[in-house]
Amino acid sequence: MTLMKKILTMTALAATLLLTGACIEDPGYLVTNEQTTGNIVEGRFITDQGLWYDVVEQTCDGSLRELDRALIVCDVLKNTSTSKELSYEIRLKQFVPVGLPDMVDSYEDERQDPIQVDMAWISGWYLNMRLVYLAAKDSDADHTYKVAIVQKPAPNQPLIVRICHDADGEYLGADGVEKSSLQSTIDFISIPIYDLYKDMENYNIYFEVEFPWHKTDEDGETLLPETEIGSITGKLIR
Repeated sequence: MTLMKKILTMTALAATLLLTGACIEDPGYLVTNEQTTGNIVEGRFITDQGLWYDVVEQTCDGSLRELDRALIVCDVLKNTSTSKELSYEIRLKQFVPVGLPDMVDSYEDERQDPIQVDMAWISGWYLNMRLVYLAAKDSDADHTYKVAIVQKPAPNQPLIVRICHDADGEYLGADGVEKSSLQSTIDFISIPIYDLYKDMENYNIYFEVEFPWHKTDEDGETLLPETEIGSITGKLIR
């Protein structure tokens, strides 16, 4: 059985991102359980849609100030917009860091250790991805990523990128790595795509993300250490 392409719609992504609860209206808040990605600029969170969110309450551990980019879940409490900016006060309920990996011209000279992209979506001018790979609990291995552009977008062709994963020697099939010691691990990454589309007019965004994953036989058994290229596709209709 080979890896199958998955088509994700923006509706499905919004419904399954981090929490099962959707954004709902509540008399005490403007919006509850909003899920959004954005960057941290001088201690403030700015969403990919250009809204400034100021954290005035927090129910989770950690600090956004230590990050460059994050995926958050929050309650929007108050509109504090002015003539200069659209801003809101929020209660921060959950967040995860989002990496900004290096971009490379080709994947051929990069590590292609197994990794899977099970979710991908566009927000603002970013292509965001959720990565799943196997790692040992409390591992010291340094899993790193790079992203190669396989095909630039054009009016009649999608943007295609390849995830390059360096598992630092820790992956199923590597010498000395036992399956029982590994568990599924999740990371989030984003790549900016504005420069790829800024000179195009009247277009929709179609994308495909390629990734190397374990190859299986007809019975679904893993053929170690072989891998094959899987992919996930999506679109944003403008």
